[in-house]
Amino acid sequence: MLCVLSCPRQTGGKYSTASIRSIFRKAVDDTNSNPWATVHTLRHSFATHCIENNINIRHLQNMLGHNSPKTTEIYTKTIEINNKTIISPLDTLLKNNILHT
Repeated sequence: MLCVLSCPRQTGGKYSTASIRSIFRKAVDDTNSNPWATVHTLRHSFATHCIENNINIRHLQNMLGHNSPKTTEIYTKTIEINNKTIISPLDTLLKNNILHT
């Protein structure tokens, strides 16, 4: 999808915002993905995955086009919150004694 956003079309022009939304919506529908997802969801997912994979925050800031590193740092806070509130399925199995060690 990132290529669709930055790659020129075969006719030589760039994709319009409406075209990108349409392509994304069709992909969501075809894959029965989260119906609330938007193209911007991809941007957030990309940034979060980059942070999780230890991509340098300055590189990510540049890729996302943020003027301030404070804006990019929002993604690190999201990961911290998720790590505190999300329970691993393996932890649940261990807790319920379904998975024997």
